[in-house]
Amino acid sequence: MRMTVTLLILTLLAAGCVDMAGSFSPKDDPDNPYSVIISPISYGKVIPNRVNAALDANINLTIVPNAGYEYVGGTLKVTSLYDGAEIEVSGGGNSRNFNMPASHVIVSAEFEPVTYSITIEQTVNGVVESSHETAVLGDIITLTVTPDSGFILLENTLVILREDNISVNRAGYSFTMPASNVKINAQFSWLYKIEVNASGHGDVFVSHESSITSTPITVTFTPETGYRVKDGSFSIANTANVTVSAKLSVTEYYIQTYDFIMPACDIVIIVEFEVIPPGVISVYFEGFYDEDMNLNQAGYIIRSGSNDVITITVASDFESYYWYLNDMKRQETSNSLTVDSYRLGLGLHTIAVVVVKDNVPYSKIVTFTVVN
Repeated sequence: MRMTVTLLILTLLAAGCVDMAGSFSPKDDPDNPYSVIISPISYGKVIPNRVNAALDANINLTIVPNAGYEYVGGTLKVTSLYDGAEIEVSGGGNSRNFNMPASHVIVSAEFEPVTYSITIEQTVNGVVESSHETAVLGDIITLTVTPDSGFILLENTLVILREDNISVNRAGYSFTMPASNVKINAQFSWLYKIEVNASGHGDVFVSHESSITSTPITVTFTPETGYRVKDGSFSIANTANVTVSAKLSVTEYYIQTYDFIMPACDIVIIVEFEVIPPGVISVYFEGFYDEDMNLNQAGYIIRSGSNDVITITVASDFESYYWYLNDMKRQETSNSLTVDSYRLGLGLHTIAVVVVKDNVPYSKIVTFTVVN
């Protein structure tokens, strides 16, 4: 402390603020001749209620740590600038008091980082571990999350909370320690398997190979050219006897999707692809997003005088339907139109449908060529 006082006096002398007697000549105040000087302090500050005072005046000091730091007990010192004698200080908590001696005084104190606790609450079907049991403000904490075999960490359930229940931001499994104790929790769920049992000519893609319960699952069916999903062959089987709806409309060559919610059990998706019966060409429209469609590009050959039948089917939730063959209006008003190829001549043909939904008309045109 003697060295600190000496260095501070030398600094003040060099700046011309004090003389060798220890008085502040530029700030002389006959009524309050003595000054309270705060020594440089790291990680906090000490605030006096006054900076100039008379002999025996009572001075109050307020101790203010920075966030994440605390006062080191017993380190606050008030020292006479004249002879280095330590002045008696009273009080507790963040408040201290002393009586002004016949001298300027220097106030010093020390602060240190607060150590905070990291509590991992009990988890089921998995374990969360922390790189630290305790930490100070600014420490980087790394978490290790280990689900039990067959389980998975539920999305958005790894939660880190301060004492005031405010969430702590994290990047992956790491976070920066706040100026607070923290508690950590996570939830794990059983991961159910999804298998596919497909036969015939086509592919089945499932959005998940395995999943937790209540997850939306999408199944995509892609028949090979000339094949389709066999009517009634699609089902979702499981060993828990849970009923999962599985109803798929039969189309001739469109990629189809089916959505369902994952049950709380392993499942098997079953489907069979079959060859499209000869002589039948069917087009099914669920919506009106593409104005034109060319059957020739789909690989179909429509021959004159054969038994080929073209069937155009539109979704059944429109208010009305108007059909046109080669720009000639037809009598049909349902959501389906069938045309025999033997009634058609060689060359290019068009079938158009106009539907109405909420008083708004939409149209779709199918083009194809009849050959020998």
